[in-house]
Formats: sequence, C-alpha cells, structure tokens
Amino acid sequence: MSEFETKRTPDYSPFAVHFTRDKKFASPGLVKDGHPAFKFRELSAIDRLLSILRTKTIYATPMPFLPKSASAVCFTECMWDALTLLAVRYSPYGLVFSKRLIFDRGGGPALYVRGRPQPASWQ
Repeated sequence: MSEFETKRTPDYSPFAVHFTRDKKFASPGLVKDGHPAFKFRELSAIDRLLSILRTKTIYATPMPFLPKSASAVCFTECMWDALTLLAVRYSPYGLVFSKRLIFDRGGGPALYVRGRPQPASWQ
C-alpha cells in the first residue's frame, strides 16, 4: 500500500479541489500584462473552468502572502461534506484531483505557520 492509498475514513480525503471564482485576483497588480493568467482576470467562474478544461492548464499566479510573491496554484483539501460550504464561498465550479497526481506533478502541501516562526526549544 502506497502512502496515498490509505483506509477510507471520515477525516481523510485523498483528493484536493481547485475552485474557480468570479472575483478578480486577490492582488490584481501582481498579475501583469504578459503573464499567462492576465487574460483570465475578468472571466466568470464558469468561463475560467471552461478555459481550464479546453487548455488542460491551470496557471500559477503570484501570491501576495508568500515570500517575494511566489506563484502558486491553490487547492483545498476537505471532506466531501465540506464541499458544499466551499462552493458557496468560492463558486460551484472546480476540478477535483487526487493528491497523488498533484504530488507527482511537483505540488506539495501548504505549511501553516502561526505568526513569526520561533526556534524550537527542546529543553
């Protein structure tokens, strides 16, 4: 059994979802003319989804909260029951991927840090 093929339990999902949104980019000034995602800045959620399906491409965009506004593609990992809540927050449109596929393509989990990181004290 691989690290991704785990028992089906209610607190684990082997999937991650990429939702499309009607809203503009979080920091539109970071996605400049010439960036591959620039042409999608005004599209509706359904049009963004259709573009992804046509081109088979999701473009990474600069994230204002990452160092040097590094680019990323956002996914959410959640239980199936939570999908309806997230569909209200983002849109009812999105794509589901296995975590294995995301990791095989170079993706990785988000690391959550509370405030300013402090060195661990093991005393």
